[in-house]
Amino acid sequence: MTKHFALFILVATLPFAAASAQVTDSTITLPQLTVTAARIPINIMDAPVRTQILDRRMLEESAASTVANLLGSRTTLYVRSYGGVLSSLSQRGSTASQVLVLLDGNPIVNPTAGQLDLSLLPLILINSIEVISGASSPLYGSNAVGGVINLQTASSLPTLMLRAGTGSWGHRDASIYAAGARKSVSGMLSVDLYQSTGNFQYLNQGVTPERFVSREGADQNRQSILGSLAWKNSSSQVRFSGLYSDAERGIPTINSTTPDSARQWDESMRVWADATHDWHWGSLQVKTQVENAKLRYVNPLWQIDDTGRYLDTGSDFSLRLTSIPNLDLITGFAAGYANVRHPNLEDDLREYRLAAYMSGAHTWNAVKVYPSVRLDNYQKDQAIWVFTPRLGVNIALNSASTLNLKGSAGRAFRMPTFNDRFYQPGGNPDLRPEKGWSFDVGMIWTSPIVQAELTAFSSHMTDQIVWQPVEGEYFWSPVNILEVTNRGLEVSLKHERRISPQLRINSNALWTYTNSEGTGEARLVPRHQIKAFTDVQWRFLAFQVGAQYSGVQLVADATMESGVRELDPIFLADTQIRLHFSPVTVRLLFDNVLDNHYEFVPANPMAPRSVRLDLSLTLR
Repeated sequence: MTKHFALFILVATLPFAAASAQVTDSTITLPQLTVTAARIPINIMDAPVRTQILDRRMLEESAASTVANLLGSRTTLYVRSYGGVLSSLSQRGSTASQVLVLLDGNPIVNPTAGQLDLSLLPLILINSIEVISGASSPLYGSNAVGGVINLQTASSLPTLMLRAGTGSWGHRDASIYAAGARKSVSGMLSVDLYQSTGNFQYLNQGVTPERFVSREGADQNRQSILGSLAWKNSSSQVRFSGLYSDAERGIPTINSTTPDSARQWDESMRVWADATHDWHWGSLQVKTQVENAKLRYVNPLWQIDDTGRYLDTGSDFSLRLTSIPNLDLITGFAAGYANVRHPNLEDDLREYRLAAYMSGAHTWNAVKVYPSVRLDNYQKDQAIWVFTPRLGVNIALNSASTLNLKGSAGRAFRMPTFNDRFYQPGGNPDLRPEKGWSFDVGMIWTSPIVQAELTAFSSHMTDQIVWQPVEGEYFWSPVNILEVTNRGLEVSLKHERRISPQLRINSNALWTYTNSEGTGEARLVPRHQIKAFTDVQWRFLAFQVGAQYSGVQLVADATMESGVRELDPIFLADTQIRLHFSPVTVRLLFDNVLDNHYEFVPANPMAPRSVRLDLSLTLR
């Protein structure tokens, strides 16, 4: 571990050594605004909860291919990959279904499974990302237990980007991104094509003797297209958007001599629109969305060929009042409908949901208070009501508002999914919603070139749903038995400086500590995570190095006397070399440069050292 620690020190402190040099042109970054943290536009310095914003430049410089890759390396989130095929995430010790993912403010979680496979979302479609930590059910309803991730696509900056790449394990990708505006009309179009064989060598521990073999059935083909059109004048704006995605992939069998040739097809079409009209006293916003999707899973060995379909639609009407002194208030109601059809669900299942909410920001000199309340109603086979309040506060500790104290306390919940309630066999229609409280307190300090933040958090969830084997039967069934308490710390340090007109240095370091204690099975969440990267750009040449460490993880294992097994810590390093000759950029990327063997999930080995070559043409 000595060399790993030394590498982290090098990555995290390299820019601070350079900062001591004579500065000729410091970079002063404008304050970043967030809408997701309080449903109203506020400076992240004034936000009541921890807020991370990744803008378009950060997305482009990372050269990540999917949203999962970016969130796993640049945020406090823990992203877990199942052999590089499927990806899920955890925030502050939560499960994947307890983190709400939004697309332009609209939920995009699969109502059948309650979560989203982030490996299917190409990064080229996204213009910026907001990551909000802590209970956000009072703002957005179910699933927002650990936090909220808002993927934003809107952009009116004139841009044309053509991109193509190739790499190890049959990696091929091509994409186009175009955005522009003319008078009051703006639009954006993005297309992404991707394919990979994924058949790397791994140590098969399921055979005797152990030996290296080539992974089979891990290919992936993905196509996505996103388009939007917007109109805006002095008091009104309207935007229409659509996203189509289609993916086919193999599900490899690991540590087995009998491949089952399992495959999965994911296809979805989503359209959404939002309109806003401003008056002198406030504004009215109307949002609506509809998604039609299907998922087919085939496993010849088990003679399975199932196709599930779902339709999900929802609308949100909100009224914002800004004419009251020192008060910014937003109130509204939301309605939605979901229909799910699957061979393992009872008939066609329907869900109706309604919600009313109110959120505000009140200012007393240096103190800002953010109260929020929400009432949700779900109609399935019975009516379920959930009331969730939250109170946040932000205090500027100096007159320049560069040092702020923040904190929040709120209620959170997650509704049982269709699979939880009605999967056959095993579904439990009597499940109750998961409920709990979340608390956090933190401090953020910022200067023109450095931003540092420290947050302590605690959450307690009851009635958490766990699938368990049914005695005397061959299937499992979910029950409300788990009680989980997550406590921890999040520390981040961000540095950006322009030493000279030709030299710019950008660096970020993150440390997350999560202690998860429960009355049931062990959680697959490491106690410690450390992430750091440094990007140095000099004239046409840039060099980026990143490192990630995930500590020991505990996973349930019935074969062990203690009932749990430890997974080895994970240490990863990657590098990137960029050559920029405007308007052309060439990137050479090395992932897992130390060629470490690692697994996020037992018996699902990840790829060894790999290389990618990326070429892009950008016109602005």
